[in-house]
Amino acid sequence: CLEDSPPPMPVVTLIAAVLVLALSWFIGKFFINGRGGEQRARPPLGTATQETVITVMRGLLWLLTPVEIPLLAAWNAAPLQWKYSAARMGFSLLVNLNRILGLKLGNHPSLSIEAHAISSMMRFAKYLPMNLRRARLALNGIETGYPPVPGVPVVYIKDIKSYYIHSAVDKEAKAETKGEGSSIDAGGDTTPVLLYFFGGAFVGGSAKGNIGAATRIGRTIGCDVLAVETTTFPEGTITEAFADAMKAYEWVLEQRPPEKIAVLGISSGGGIATYTLQRALEKKMPMPAGLILLSPWLVYSLDDFEDFKSICNNTMIDFVVNPRVYEFVFPQMAAICEGEEKRKQFSPFYG
Repeated sequence: CLEDSPPPMPVVTLIAAVLVLALSWFIGKFFINGRGGEQRARPPLGTATQETVITVMRGLLWLLTPVEIPLLAAWNAAPLQWKYSAARMGFSLLVNLNRILGLKLGNHPSLSIEAHAISSMMRFAKYLPMNLRRARLALNGIETGYPPVPGVPVVYIKDIKSYYIHSAVDKEAKAETKGEGSSIDAGGDTTPVLLYFFGGAFVGGSAKGNIGAATRIGRTIGCDVLAVETTTFPEGTITEAFADAMKAYEWVLEQRPPEKIAVLGISSGGGIATYTLQRALEKKMPMPAGLILLSPWLVYSLDDFEDFKSICNNTMIDFVVNPRVYEFVFPQMAAICEGEEKRKQFSPFYG
């Protein structure tokens, strides 16, 4: 839908793509070590050289903060069409550079050239110190990759801070938020609804930024989608996110019979979805037709390390929860859960 938009700043994008690829190759060639295997409540330690690289990058980014902040603000304020075109062009450049140079930086040589290009970016990210500003920039990237779909009406339901996407019906409308409402007024009672909880490690992401991705899922399986805007930290805590989710579930039960409702949760959204249905079951509320969990985050406590160790030990090969993301998010979990003693209580894995 946005492919005809002219790509902005081609020279800058080219330079950025070359720098990311070069730094990724350099890091992979000289600094990447194994994934580690000891049981620990933190990611495997890197070599002394790796730790030095990370320390140097932290210092450089601190010095560049006066430049980083306005640049990120300008990127966030840029039209979505420009960001979409820039992202497409940047990734295309990375793919072509990998192909021309014969680089295979992925976890296995048999992967596609696109997978190797993604590995180039994500390998670099393993050494990029994380903060809230950068985390939210990365998490908001889903809107850049999957922009809203033209012709699909979206209504903001103010009472539950959610976006109702009419993805199961064909209507001529702009792919933008169309006013506000309090109930579903299209599709009829027979239209299935997917309750959609976005991912973001409780610190970022948004329902609005996931409208494009949620729309594509809804159109593929033939249903409408209710994308729920759950509270993130530090603006709120996990209890507020759970409360937002429960309010949305109660609302959708008023609009559709339970057999016409499915629930989907991604990452931390998978934990929110699971916890919500657990509490709904305790209240003897109707259960939906199905629950779909994509890489759900279900354990927030360190009490039982056997239930937690994979997320610690696999950070060096995990594209999303890499060591820098782990170091940023997990020390905040006590505050997110409103106290160290509540981390296990709120973990859906334990019911």
